[in-house]
Amino acid sequence: MTEKQKIRLRMLTVGSVETGLSPKEKAELESMLESSEDARSFYLDLITINTALGKVGGEAVSFQGEDFDKICRQIEQMELTAPCACTPKQQEGNVQPLDSSQKRSGKVRFTAVRWIERSALAAAVLCVLFLLYQLYYVNVYVPSRPHQVAQVADSSDVLWQGSRPVENENGIYLRTSKQYQLEEGFAKILLSNGVEFLLEDEAKFEIENAERVNVLEGSAYFKVPSTCIGFIADTPTSRIIDLGTEFGVSVFSGGSSELHMFRGKCSMAPRIENRTKGARLFEEGEAVKISEKGETSDIVQSSSGFLRIMDSSKNFYWHGENISLADILGSGSGTGNGVIGRAINLSSGEYIRKTTKLQSSKSGYRLVPSNEIVDGVFIPDGEDASQVTSKNHIYDGFENTSGTCWTPISNGPNFNMGSNYYNKRCIINGQLYGTKENPALYMHSNSAVTFDLRALRTMLPGQRIAEFRTIYGVPDYEQEPSDAHRITNADFTVLLDGAEILKKEQVKYGQTFDFRKDIPEDAEFLTLACTDADGSPHQDWGVFARPELVIEQN
Repeated sequence: MTEKQKIRLRMLTVGSVETGLSPKEKAELESMLESSEDARSFYLDLITINTALGKVGGEAVSFQGEDFDKICRQIEQMELTAPCACTPKQQEGNVQPLDSSQKRSGKVRFTAVRWIERSALAAAVLCVLFLLYQLYYVNVYVPSRPHQVAQVADSSDVLWQGSRPVENENGIYLRTSKQYQLEEGFAKILLSNGVEFLLEDEAKFEIENAERVNVLEGSAYFKVPSTCIGFIADTPTSRIIDLGTEFGVSVFSGGSSELHMFRGKCSMAPRIENRTKGARLFEEGEAVKISEKGETSDIVQSSSGFLRIMDSSKNFYWHGENISLADILGSGSGTGNGVIGRAINLSSGEYIRKTTKLQSSKSGYRLVPSNEIVDGVFIPDGEDASQVTSKNHIYDGFENTSGTCWTPISNGPNFNMGSNYYNKRCIINGQLYGTKENPALYMHSNSAVTFDLRALRTMLPGQRIAEFRTIYGVPDYEQEPSDAHRITNADFTVLLDGAEILKKEQVKYGQTFDFRKDIPEDAEFLTLACTDADGSPHQDWGVFARPELVIEQN
């Protein structure tokens, strides 16, 4: 790097930490870091120095203010007006003694020297004033700000070991320079500068200040806004300097660590005995492992290895996996924490243990108020057009059915339904379904359920619903089927906002089909229906196995 480039990089770095950068300046900084390893190393040094200064008072030192500007102008003026400190070289043995008049005046030989002494004294005084100013700023001004720079924004079933968060009337806070260990549960930590990181079981960490967090053990997922370029996440074997990103960090018991980039860019340098070396730029989709000795090797990104979104009020904990609609109907978050056998009554929209009487389509479209994502349920009947969403979307493509149904819709087998197929796990291509690992919606004709895609999107900020996919049909079950079950005859329908995207009629026992469909970004409701194909719901069991919404990053 040239000296001019270093000056420019220094200006951009200080600007990113102090006042923020314009989009053009931010692009210039990223370009410089991308194109030069020297620039990345120099940037790393600058951020490290800034962070070290910030550690003294709890926040980064801000070199601003009229007093500091005045000091700088005085130093500049002194440098411009001070006389030259050079003196003529005297030849050895040629020193002449002063006469009496020179001794009395004292002005002949020492005038320049005294000017130099005065300049040096002035410089020393200014340096002392500058240091006093800095001490005042760090030790008086900074501590007047809130000391607690980290707040527990959300948590669920947490168990802390060692140091514990401090709770007051404003919330739950974590103090700087203390080690915390989350033994169990989930936690979302919000720093005062807007940086957010999420933790789960067996995570140990330390918050040095709002610009730096040490991950000592376990996993942490960081979300860093573009206004916080320069934020540092340290591990025992790496230093990560953020450029406005989302990334996950894992630290293992042996000391090795991993970095997984999900959005944006960051600079990472291996770190051995608190010394960094060879900074490298990482972009979205990349991942790297750093050994105990600081050796790096590229690895495959773990798309679901970190807790990335949580909302304990909605029992929602997302690691990046696809969302299971069966699990959601089972009162889960779509990630496997739903209850197997949890069922919704088609006549009331309420969760029940079992249905003991025949239900009729005359009950109409029933909302499910206890589940934010399950919009409603109904019994399809082709005799009249059916309301299929809470926004009154209408579908008139159902064939004439009996208009009745005996059983609720459930997440997997409902073990309270007595001795029949509804309390057995089903088998498709030799694989068991109706389990936590392979969930399935159990639906007896005639039944339908609608899911609210809008509600799900609000729970997944920064993500999009890309696709719906499932295996549907009339499967085999764990027990030998009866003759009645072998004559099952059902129709399957899938709707988006009341518009048909799948219609499969006369599906017989043992027939299953794969289905997948892209989901438009403006789609609001997804409806799944199983109806009888011959006017009688007798033994017409059907499933939507692994009904999933594929989630992708915007």
